[in-house]
Amino acid sequence: MESLFSKCSVIVVGDAMVDHYIWGDASRISPEAPVPVVNVHREEYRPGGAANVAANVVGLGGNAELVTFYGRDFAGNILEALAKKYSYGFSRSVALENVKTIRKTRVVARAQQIVRVDWEEKLILEKASESLLWKSLEEKASGSKVLVLSDYGKGMIGDERASRLIQWAKEQNINVVIDPKPPAKNGYRGATVVTPNRKEAEIMSGERIDTLRDAERVALKLRKELELDALVLTLGGDGMMLASEEGCFHYPALEQEVYDVSGAGDTVVACVALSIAAGLDYDVTSRLAMITAGIAVSKVGTAVVHWDDVIKTREWASTSEHIALAKEAKGGGPHVRS
Repeated sequence: MESLFSKCSVIVVGDAMVDHYIWGDASRISPEAPVPVVNVHREEYRPGGAANVAANVVGLGGNAELVTFYGRDFAGNILEALAKKYSYGFSRSVALENVKTIRKTRVVARAQQIVRVDWEEKLILEKASESLLWKSLEEKASGSKVLVLSDYGKGMIGDERASRLIQWAKEQNINVVIDPKPPAKNGYRGATVVTPNRKEAEIMSGERIDTLRDAERVALKLRKELELDALVLTLGGDGMMLASEEGCFHYPALEQEVYDVSGAGDTVVACVALSIAAGLDYDVTSRLAMITAGIAVSKVGTAVVHWDDVIKTREWASTSEHIALAKEAKGGGPHVRS
């Protein structure tokens, strides 16, 4: 079945990184220290951060152009190779001297992560490098309707640059979807959609989220405060909360075993961006995001969700019915959440 997103293009700007996995077995304790000894079976590199967003856009059937800064180093070479492997555009990304490409190494034994080692330095852009960002955006992919800001707090986005990017997008008549990183917040004002998780929403709002009623209150508060079209709040096992001009609506999580939540937020923002590019209403957008998030957490490590994965789920049948109803409805708009 052809993807709903086959004609959709998205620009992704943000902190890209390499996720490095070392897979093996651990059956004994080291005589040197009370730590497990891992017998390595294989190594694997996957796109992380903004690169994982771009990879998920492609996996779901869309087109993605990644704009990021990275280093002229070993991990940077891997990042370039991953772009080719996962088929997202990388020609507008820029390799800089004296910049270290972010790499996160995870040692996994029998599907259990033992340790994570981060290789990173916060990116500080000089004026000359900053100008390269805007030059890359001026050469944006033709037909892109959505700009994703994937903010991991590593230096590519932040408040001031987020605000400028949103203004640029408005001038280009492009929607903006943001995966936020507190304490950055004020710069997100005026975006189309922001997709915080529970912890991020608590920091951004200054309030705890212990119940679904708390989640509803915080989602509505942040949407109003940041002047958003909608806010999608992910709640892990409690599902997802959508706040839009229609009100606030809860989407229960899929009933399934959770293996790893790494990268699930990247999958959600990719799905939301594509749904907006495809002209879907926020009800259908949230249903699809909930499905893709459920698929992502069922995989080990940061993973790409494919359109074929979506249509194989039992939730797809009801979601496709809502898509059909939305197409028939005059003026579109969300339908009853059931």
